[in-house]
Amino acid sequence: MTFLYLFAVLIPTTVTNGLFYYVVTNQVRTQKLHDASLVIEQLAKDFEQGIDQVVGISSLLYTDSRINEMLDRQYTSDAEYVQHYHDVFPEFNKYRYMHPFIHSIVFFTDNSTVIFSGSVQPITPQLQQADWYRDIRSFPVLVRTGRSLSIVRKLDYFSFYNKTNRMVRIELEPMAIDHLLRTRAFPGEIYVVDRQGNIQYSTRVQNNVHNKGKPPARTEKGRIVISHRYKTAHYLHGWSIVGVVSEEKLVNNTRYFMAFIFSIAFVNFVVPTIILFLVSKPLHARIVNILSYMKKVERGKFETIHSELYDDEIGQLAKAFNRMSLTIKRLIQDVYMANIQKKEMELQKKQAQLNALQSQMNPHFLFNVLETIRMRSLMKHEDETAEMIEHMARILRKSISWGSDWVKVREEMDIVSRLLSIQRYRFGDKLQYRIDIDESVLEHTIPNMIILPFVENACKHGVESKAGKGNIDIQVRAEGPWLTFTIRDNGPGMNEQQLLQLWRSLNEEEGITEHVGVRNVYYRLKMYYGEHFTFQMYNDRGFVVFFSLPIDQASSSNYVK
Repeated sequence: MTFLYLFAVLIPTTVTNGLFYYVVTNQVRTQKLHDASLVIEQLAKDFEQGIDQVVGISSLLYTDSRINEMLDRQYTSDAEYVQHYHDVFPEFNKYRYMHPFIHSIVFFTDNSTVIFSGSVQPITPQLQQADWYRDIRSFPVLVRTGRSLSIVRKLDYFSFYNKTNRMVRIELEPMAIDHLLRTRAFPGEIYVVDRQGNIQYSTRVQNNVHNKGKPPARTEKGRIVISHRYKTAHYLHGWSIVGVVSEEKLVNNTRYFMAFIFSIAFVNFVVPTIILFLVSKPLHARIVNILSYMKKVERGKFETIHSELYDDEIGQLAKAFNRMSLTIKRLIQDVYMANIQKKEMELQKKQAQLNALQSQMNPHFLFNVLETIRMRSLMKHEDETAEMIEHMARILRKSISWGSDWVKVREEMDIVSRLLSIQRYRFGDKLQYRIDIDESVLEHTIPNMIILPFVENACKHGVESKAGKGNIDIQVRAEGPWLTFTIRDNGPGMNEQQLLQLWRSLNEEEGITEHVGVRNVYYRLKMYYGEHFTFQMYNDRGFVVFFSLPIDQASSSNYVK
């Protein structure tokens, strides 16, 4: 019994609970890491878009002849410069307010006839010694200029304005950059790192101006570094958006699973132990009784067992023993060995049947386990968890026990609604869905499980891969002699090549491992309806699946067997 308890209870319980904890922790960590990577990618795109717009404004100033002529012109009097300044500069002041990334726009020139003010500054020897001044080129360059980052470039587009040296510095708004880095829900610190690997901005410091140093290394224990390095625009080439998140914070949500797992482990240890003890004690006594009669046979006393015999395996064994004893008495000299061999074969056959019965798993056991967990959750006032377990049990029962290939629209949409409730429990407010059903179609019959795979795909490929909120819209309508079904999400959809490959696999029945659910529904619709149905998939501000079925054939219970 010790070995039975060890191999049937202790080891399986320990291994299954350990594997369960490992799988859950790993899945949560992978999902959190994926979500964090999406945030960093989106932040990198937003930061690049802001810089691109500032660069676009610098290009407008670079190619504007009036501003270049004003900075290069040799003025004979201050009044002439002031008049020229007021004719040209008011139009360019609007650029300062066109984009929240811009803090200020300052022009520099070594024209001594210019009156220098806030928007026009001289090129002094001290300025020429600055690090950022030595990086200035004719194309835009992203550099740090004191308190903030700036886009700087020479104004040498017009070769005929060559009396002076000119440049423009567009200083970026630090608060705008700080706001951009903090608006995204990233579970750690975010750094803007230049091409030398130095930190220029960080969410680690409130209202930071300049953060010297380098971000944590990827090899630093207990930290995960997610980085997006720019490789396109030359002014951002080599810069990076780096996110650093604590390993402990990444898997912090899995801690409550430990108490849950320990509770399950305790139940799995105690309950089987009690059951095993209660069951094994009478079995042991009956086996010992049979063993005592077997020892009598060894001594040549062929007695039969007179105690109460049951119809279980041990009872059958006792009856077989009695028959054996009687047979041995009659045929001890004639068929002793043959009878022994026959009994051995019968026992082996019964043992094989017993093993086969023991290897079968009754699905109702799984349903009972889920119901037990649900009731325990209700006892602990974990109503939301209990509701999700109930949804899961209903879906599992539906997928395992198909009583018919045809179901009513009401039954199919009930399963879809339960799946969306589970997905809403997973994604939270990120997932929004709407189910719009014409009540007149609820009692029509349709093939089983033809909507659920598309809803699953919308959750996985539409909502999960989208950085913002995901919407799923399901419509079921009766339009003339047709039942129409529309499943729409606002995810990234499929590119043209992927969509073409999917259609080709449906039409040519190619063997692929992806989109198994879509192919299964499509082939079943072809089997049930032949060419009398419509099936479409396309991108429209997301991904849309539309199909229509004939009402008279869909509602006929004798249509396809």
